[in-house]
Amino acid sequence: MLASLPFVPSPPSPPKTLTLTTRRSLISWATALVSSSSSSSSSLLPSSAASPPLPPRAAGFFEIPASGGVKALDLRVGAGETPVDGDQVAIHYYGRLAAKQGWRFDSTYDHKDEIGDPVPFLFIVGSGKVISGIQAAVKSMKVGGIRRVIIPPSQGFLIGRGCLPPFLIRLVFPIEKALPLALLSLILSL
Repeated sequence: MLASLPFVPSPPSPPKTLTLTTRRSLISWATALVSSSSSSSSSLLPSSAASPPLPPRAAGFFEIPASGGVKALDLRVGAGETPVDGDQVAIHYYGRLAAKQGWRFDSTYDHKDEIGDPVPFLFIVGSGKVISGIQAAVKSMKVGGIRRVIIPPSQGFLIGRGCLPPFLIRLVFPIEKALPLALLSLILSL
């Protein structure tokens, strides 16, 4: 019975339209739009809406000298002296894994005192009681500074003290240094 029916072509399908129904498709579309607009001479934003140029140090991460590959981005440069070995410092931080979509594994902001204020992490610079990546980041910060730090696996764990991770990961730490005794705030990225 099917063989006796004449062939009738199907009507043409309507043109495909762009739908931004998922976060992934929206991000892909926005990335393509931004990358294509940055290569052309025209801008999608009016000149009054364009952001000011970034200061030279905020334009990207820099490697901290003699740190074993620790990279930092100063979000706010503090004032005063930098700590030296033997100084007690207090830092606020939250630690994130660079992998695992930024999973936060620890934060001083989660540890509260009896009135609900976050308790900073206190340590003595050069004591060996903190991972070397944080030590390197803190030693070049000033009081009141805020820095985002990317710590490679070799500088992110206390080897020989039972603190080795099950796999090699990078840590991301925002660090704030705000108190007179050198309170720092660190953002760490793994």
